[in-house]
Amino acid sequence: MVDISTRVVTLGGAVPYPGVRHAGGLYVHHLTQSLSERGLVEVIAPDHLANQKALEDADARVSAHLVGRWASSSARQRLLQRGVGIVERGWRRIDPASPPLGILASLYLDQRVRESVTSADIVDLQWFEFVRLAPHIRHLNPKAKIFGTFHDVLSQLYARRAEEGDAARWRRAEALAIAAERRSFRHLDRVLTLNEKDAELLRQRGAADVSVIDPPLAPVSLPERKTLGGSPEIVFVGYFARQVNVDAAAWFIDHVWPSVLASVPDARLKLVGLDPDAALAPLVSRAANAAALGFVDDLSPVYADASVVVVPLLSGSGVKFKTIQAMTYGIPTVSTTVGAEGVAHSDELEAVTDDPAAFAQAVTGILRDQPAADRRARDLAGKLAATYGEERFQETVKSIYAPHEQRTALVTDAVTVVIPYYGDPTDTLNLIEQLRPQEGLAEIIVADDASPVPFPDQVGVRVVRREANGGFGAAVNTGAALVSTDLMLVLNSDLDIGTTFIRDLLASAKALPTAVVSPQVLKASGAPEWTARSFPRTRHHVVEWLSPLARWRHLPALHRAVGHVTDLSPEGSDRVDWVIGAAMLVPTDDFRAVGGFDEQYYMTSEEVDLQRRLSARGVPSYVANAVEITHVGGGSSDSSHRRQWLVTARQRYANKWGGSVAFTASLTLASLVNFAANAPRQLAGRDLDARAVLRYELGLLRTARQQAKQATRVTTHTQGGQG
Repeated sequence: MVDISTRVVTLGGAVPYPGVRHAGGLYVHHLTQSLSERGLVEVIAPDHLANQKALEDADARVSAHLVGRWASSSARQRLLQRGVGIVERGWRRIDPASPPLGILASLYLDQRVRESVTSADIVDLQWFEFVRLAPHIRHLNPKAKIFGTFHDVLSQLYARRAEEGDAARWRRAEALAIAAERRSFRHLDRVLTLNEKDAELLRQRGAADVSVIDPPLAPVSLPERKTLGGSPEIVFVGYFARQVNVDAAAWFIDHVWPSVLASVPDARLKLVGLDPDAALAPLVSRAANAAALGFVDDLSPVYADASVVVVPLLSGSGVKFKTIQAMTYGIPTVSTTVGAEGVAHSDELEAVTDDPAAFAQAVTGILRDQPAADRRARDLAGKLAATYGEERFQETVKSIYAPHEQRTALVTDAVTVVIPYYGDPTDTLNLIEQLRPQEGLAEIIVADDASPVPFPDQVGVRVVRREANGGFGAAVNTGAALVSTDLMLVLNSDLDIGTTFIRDLLASAKALPTAVVSPQVLKASGAPEWTARSFPRTRHHVVEWLSPLARWRHLPALHRAVGHVTDLSPEGSDRVDWVIGAAMLVPTDDFRAVGGFDEQYYMTSEEVDLQRRLSARGVPSYVANAVEITHVGGGSSDSSHRRQWLVTARQRYANKWGGSVAFTASLTLASLVNFAANAPRQLAGRDLDARAVLRYELGLLRTARQQAKQATRVTTHTQGGQG
């Protein structure tokens, strides 16, 4: 399954154990059993009574740790924990899917939890509330693989509840959930769902790598059916701590059951499942021939006696285990539309309807010709056995959770250099002269981006000229189309490189898996160019936008606050989110497989977008710390244009990868903060116009929103290369 040296840490709401009493916990139980066969698995779950009891029956191979009661005996810690609980309960009224604050606090305050997370190879987040912890997991353990399993797409659930009533509350919850989904995608290495319907919905929301794991619900053999005779039994199985199941039972009892009894007076209704709040008692009391059985350890006898299984759900999301179980056990099943969502072969159920009369008619139709319905149900169970069987589940889990073999570095001693060119050829000619004697150079390609001063022909240099200006990414794509080596080296023209630069960079790359590799890029002054960076977050842009912080931007803390990686090793190579585009060694086939640079960007952010797509493909980015080059240019002929390019590119990135509303709103708020800081300075006699600055910044954002929606190109250029 997973390699014995692989540590998997699962964070979720329940400790899995045999006989767990709800569908999600049953799935996690099967998963942890599968993973524990060869790997080291630890489950971290909230510390409450149900999980404390579950520990008594949990598999000894799975280490379980209950957290959330992180306060020490000190009054201060107890008061802090109580405060966290009050805040969480209040916030959940606004955002029902908010992450558990007690678990979040434990990530930072509980040493055992922190050590487990930071030492894990895979951190597995079960249920959406825990998936929302992904940014914190990424912060604590940047190198771990983070998987997020969406048992339900809660934003869809909230949208459906908004249609049922209290629309304002549930629309707000839906919007918060969608925003949280998109934020989570940025930190997850893989998104997992339990059915293809949810997978497709999450892909539409922006998830890049989504896999489906069908739960192993099919029995080893079908139960022996009871002989005909006696009162027919209609069964509804559910976890009645969930309101959607209680509502379903109420709908069936009030709107369907009377019609069934009118046709089949001796029929009996059994409601099976845990009912911790005694919610079923008033329902059963008003229904003839109905009983609530509570939780049963084994459903096989229940299904053996069942004439029909009903799934009368009117709301909810995700795949319904109760529907799959009934189908795989070979029991005639009638479901509503919601109950059948995401279930394989659901079109072959006895009926799928939301109309009470049609639902009742389908149930009574089965009871009138039970043998024929049973034959159809058993045929359907045979079709489902492979999809929802244990063997299929084991194979899927192995393919997803087994440590992916790192692709070894491409063995090559030669690389093609691609240089995008525009403007004055002096810098590019200078770089070519530095490249000519380099060991490991296969070819130099200059991509002339429709420059008004065409690049001159040079011996040993292939020049390809674009008919229209397209910016950095478009120029590199044009040059990359001609590359025939396994690796290509994209270089800005305004660089000074050492005499062994290519040889040293290739040597560093050979020690790594297939990856994007950059040297350390220094400014002409010798100061760092901050080659390694974290994927952009709105908070990075806000810190950079706030002019009151300008005086402290030389401090390491401020560099980290804008996304610069400041703790690289002096030797060797460090894996990072992305590297700046001044010098990038890129595997050619992977570059082409992801479509190269997105040409909708212009002059900035295109390398971030590229590396994000490559990372999703399994091609990470590294900095070769011992290899250094100098970026001598980087000036701009028009700084106002350059800032607009930057803001527009960042808006386009936010539109593509999520967070567009937060980007605009946060920078608008930051502009108001700048105005509040500038106005007193202006009144004190400083040479600035606070209103003009505010209008300028808001204009940048307004133009960025407009341009980011279009495929237009700005036609002004930087002087020192297009990086």
